[in-house]
Amino acid sequence: MALSSFFRSSPKTKQASGSDGVLSMPSARAILLSSVGCMMVLSLLMVASSSIPFALSRGMTELYFFNNQLLYMTIGLIVAIIPYYGVSLRTLYKTETQFLLLGITGILLVATLFSTPINGSKRWLTLGGFNFQVAELAKLVMIVFVSDFVVRRSFEVRNGLDGFLRIMLVVVLITILLLSQPDFGSFVVILGTLFAIFYIAGAPYKHFLALGAAAVGGAVLMVTTAEYRLVRVMSFMDPFDDVQDTDYQLARSLIAFGRGQFTGVGYGESVQKLSHLPEAHTDFLLAITGEELGFVGVSMVLILEALIIG
Repeated sequence: MALSSFFRSSPKTKQASGSDGVLSMPSARAILLSSVGCMMVLSLLMVASSSIPFALSRGMTELYFFNNQLLYMTIGLIVAIIPYYGVSLRTLYKTETQFLLLGITGILLVATLFSTPINGSKRWLTLGGFNFQVAELAKLVMIVFVSDFVVRRSFEVRNGLDGFLRIMLVVVLITILLLSQPDFGSFVVILGTLFAIFYIAGAPYKHFLALGAAAVGGAVLMVTTAEYRLVRVMSFMDPFDDVQDTDYQLARSLIAFGRGQFTGVGYGESVQKLSHLPEAHTDFLLAITGEELGFVGVSMVLILEALIIG
């Protein structure tokens, strides 16, 4: 496919006169591909910057995590391209395919419960020398499954609780497996995505209120019954009341954002990545971005995410 085809204008945005030299708006496809590409490049740059101190402290090469991230991205692109061109949507949305994907995901989630714990959680499977987080596959499969369901069962979704209740049977099973790892964050993402899909599909507001109240009640129950979750939630009330213990990570990340101010301290000049934030190249990558690139850099990340989602 020619490169120019990625940047074709939408017919609706073309000028009536093509000879006046006025540029047309880029197509949605061009915006999406450009945004994803920019996000991938920016993430590689920030992983390289934030991971060097961590890698050197453990006897690794400076760009060890950068090279890993680049390898994972390459594998991801290959894995994405193969089904994009080799699997039709009709095949993907067949009932047999849907339940096959759900079955594989369920088996892998069960397998993680017997894996080696990492930082106190069993969320990863080691496949051929790579660590694979099954929850990421579960997110993708649930998006595909729920999207197909609201199209096939649009009447039920818009006129009753049957649509919600049927999906909830699947969500409950996935939830039990995720919380057994435990992985509360992935559960919240899946539940939020499900609600967003049903909202777009036209589900009645009263159903959202009822199920939203149930979801909030369940979240409160899960938070209050697990001490580490309760401590994490309470840390947001005052992130500097126990800087050396329960609030350490949150306080350090806020300090990183504060140091960055508007334009940042400069690429590679972060202080918080020097053993202040644990494994800064993972969960705290945005904090390091805020410190080095400032408000401008963080805004760029959010704009790119908005373009990808929109």
